[in-house]
Amino acid sequence: SIEKSAQAIVDALAEADRDYHNFCMYSGGNRALMFSIRRTGEKFNPEKSAEWNSLDVTILQEKILNQQLGIGDKERAEGNMLAYTRDAGEALAKVISGEFQASFFLNPTQTSEVIAVAGRGEKMPQKSTFYYPKLITGLVINPLDN
Repeated sequence: SIEKSAQAIVDALAEADRDYHNFCMYSGGNRALMFSIRRTGEKFNPEKSAEWNSLDVTILQEKILNQQLGIGDKERAEGNMLAYTRDAGEALAKVISGEFQASFFLNPTQTSEVIAVAGRGEKMPQKSTFYYPKLITGLVINPLDN
């Protein structure tokens, strides 16, 4: 089923070695491609901090979408080349139906990453705070005093 396949992708990403930026791409058929990019500290945006540049979503946007597929800031802002969903099953289903050409999956942004970037006075990249728990809930659940 689509939901079982989606869960398998989510689980594989969660279990992958965190010394790498881990992604999965599905473009149809019965296989998904999981790939990893070594964490090198490369600065895609020299005006941003190391913390911002090391986010998985930054690597996806800059190294994969921009450098490899030619989908840059302008194209992402226009919103006609990309769609975002937090539901892995929905992302798979839209590729299977032909509505999307491909889906990319990545691990959710960690609260510690949001805190590190915010501590530098920076905004998170677009859609990178598509994570759970949402901030207002996170403030109640996660103490900020450490």
